[in-house]
Amino acid sequence: TYRTTDVPERLATFLGRVARAEPTRIYLGGLSLGDTATVAGAVTGGEVDPADARLVHRRSGGNPFFVRELARVLAAGGDLASVPAGVRDVVRYRLAGLSDHVQEVLRHAAVLGEDVDLALLPGDGVLDALEAAAARGFLVEVGTGRFRFAHALVRDTLYQDLSRSRRARWHAAVAEALERSRPGDVEALAHHLLQAEDPATARYARAAAEQAERRFAPHQAVRWWRAALDHSAEAPRERLTLVMGLVRALAVSGALAEARRHRAEALDLAEAIGDPELTARVITAFDVPASWTESDDPELARRIVEVTERTLAA
Repeated sequence: TYRTTDVPERLATFLGRVARAEPTRIYLGGLSLGDTATVAGAVTGGEVDPADARLVHRRSGGNPFFVRELARVLAAGGDLASVPAGVRDVVRYRLAGLSDHVQEVLRHAAVLGEDVDLALLPGDGVLDALEAAAARGFLVEVGTGRFRFAHALVRDTLYQDLSRSRRARWHAAVAEALERSRPGDVEALAHHLLQAEDPATARYARAAAEQAERRFAPHQAVRWWRAALDHSAEAPRERLTLVMGLVRALAVSGALAEARRHRAEALDLAEAIGDPELTARVITAFDVPASWTESDDPELARRIVEVTERTLAA
């Protein structure tokens, strides 16, 4: 038995000699989703929730060892987004067999995410390094200049081994490259600027939130409106726009209680500023299609009516 991505010279010689005898070859692939659930259930001692099984399958790539390790995390009530210690040790051991240059390029690639764009990686000899990593099974080439980590856990091990400072610096460098090559990719820009803790995060996060709303992805919109607010140093008027964007996305995604709370805060802030036109924009920003036979928050409803009447009179 051997890894097809790890054939030393002696083994290659032997395989070449026996090839004419047409030996039976059995190639092992990753477990299917159903088999992943079965293996994980054997480890946890019970049926695995379908959503957890899908996550284990995606993160493990069907690798039986990775599946078992993640199932142990699941059984212990841990976070499936983490990398189990046993997996981390195996990945580090295999990475040690690569040259220093290939390891460095893979660390940069891990900052990009599971999908790797050759054009966004710095330095010389990057393509050679990616090809070497693919030959050893760490990456899969999915298109011209595009690679993907064979397992999410490999990427996560590389990424988590970086210091927070290095991650931030490299995310900032990726954002600069994206601004030059793909300035319209606002979601990727917002992600990397957010990880870099860059002041420009708010601008791109708002653009990503608006884009998510146009794609009818309200949960993603909520995430980006929150990011825009958390990193905004804008004046109160501009912050109100961000707040109402969050309110709208929360309502559409079903988080009505939180949406109402933020809407009430926005009304108070708008009235405190004392600009009726601004208050009118806040009131009408809640353009959420809905129909109720009665109000589920009578107190807020009365408040909106009062503010609306004062604003109309002004």
